[in-house]
Amino acid sequence: MPRRSAIDPGAIVPCLPYVYLYRYDPHTGDFTCSLAGEEINRAWGSSIIGKRQRDFMPPDIAAVLQVRFRTIIDTPAVLLTGFRGGTPLAGPRFVRRIIGPLAHDDGMPYGVFGISVYVNDPIGDVPAPVGPTVDAAFYDCKALPPTPP
Repeated sequence: MPRRSAIDPGAIVPCLPYVYLYRYDPHTGDFTCSLAGEEINRAWGSSIIGKRQRDFMPPDIAAVLQVRFRTIIDTPAVLLTGFRGGTPLAGPRFVRRIIGPLAHDDGMPYGVFGISVYVNDPIGDVPAPVGPTVDAAFYDCKALPPTPP
């Protein structure tokens, strides 16, 4: 797994509004947000830093993400996912996500690193980057090619 200490915010400045980190607590099994960019916080309506998923997400979504995040750090795997839907706060939107595992410098799981890109569609004329339901694909990190295709 990549090390948390290897992330250089200066190298990904254009991505920072879309980035989030969740730290895993092996004692409770919880994932707590330790970093969330402006677009992530805007999507949830307020800052999610310091919050567990169940603190700000609907229970069914929090439960699904809990399982997915555990799969990401236990395998380790990269998750590509998308969603077309909306919330009363954010309105109609599409989102694409990539989430990967992170480790502490000693190799133990730190948590996950993700990037989510949201496209708002207030009038229904934005081409949908994903279907009407959640799609998700896990890729085992041991099977990933050394360079992008």
